[in-house]
Amino acid sequence: MTADHVAAALGISRANAYILLRSDGFPTLHIGKRMVVPKDRFLQWITDSVNG
Repeated sequence: MTADHVAAALGISRANAYILLRSDGFPTLHIGKRMVVPKDRFLQWITDSVNG
């Protein structure tokens, strides 16, 4: 998933998605200069965040 996908899924701006992608604990992978999020790890992050 890209920052645009994360933004759409969470209902946040693209700028806030990039802030989230750079935050500790968020499952971001760096591929060259790109930041991507594996969908399964993103869904797990949401579950963990909701459940505390």
